[in-house]
Amino acid sequence: MSGRILIVDHAGAERVLDEGALGAVGFDCRHCDGFEAALARLPDPALDLIFLSIGAEAPAGIGPVLTFLARLRTGAEGARLPVIISLQLPGTEQRLALLEAGADEVMVPPVPTVLLQARLRNLLRARDTETELARREATHQALGFSEAAAGFAPRQRIAVISPHDGTGAIARCGLPGPLRHVDPKAFFAAADHEEDLFVIDGAAPGRAALPARELYRIVAELRSRS
Repeated sequence: MSGRILIVDHAGAERVLDEGALGAVGFDCRHCDGFEAALARLPDPALDLIFLSIGAEAPAGIGPVLTFLARLRTGAEGARLPVIISLQLPGTEQRLALLEAGADEVMVPPVPTVLLQARLRNLLRARDTETELARREATHQALGFSEAAAGFAPRQRIAVISPHDGTGAIARCGLPGPLRHVDPKAFFAAADHEEDLFVIDGAAPGRAALPARELYRIVAELRSRS
């Protein structure tokens, strides 16, 4: 999967991407200086993703970044555009504020190229799926085959995949209930559940962690289901 990345170099930011490695797998990196220049590029339909690099000593903190994200998400051109932010040692409150404002990922530089490539592919794949579904819905409505969705929203269905019943600890982290505990060994035999979110408890404190190969297997199994 390829795509065009707009790299926004904020004040004091260093170049943190291996653009040669990204180019070798089909990503075309373009640069601009500052938020206003980035917003001015948005009518370009060829843009696939924004990578925002924030300097370690950003003079105004993340305030201007939050303003940029708010302006980006209110425009039709930037509503579905994936955004990755590179920020030196973000605190929990900073990271949460950026994600709530519309960032899709907050990474700490230096960003490993292999990890970044995988995250880019995931975000672009999700964006393409969402765009296709929205296009189909618009076509159905235009042809009279679909009605507007009702305002009712069911409760979230969350499953915690863990060798231990860690739903209590997970709930204390802020996830709403009810939570369904799923044992990794027996999980895929139960096909009668449709969850909105899966939380994989890979290394609960004080307990034996799941081996890496088991985590890969679980993720692969989940992604193989529609």
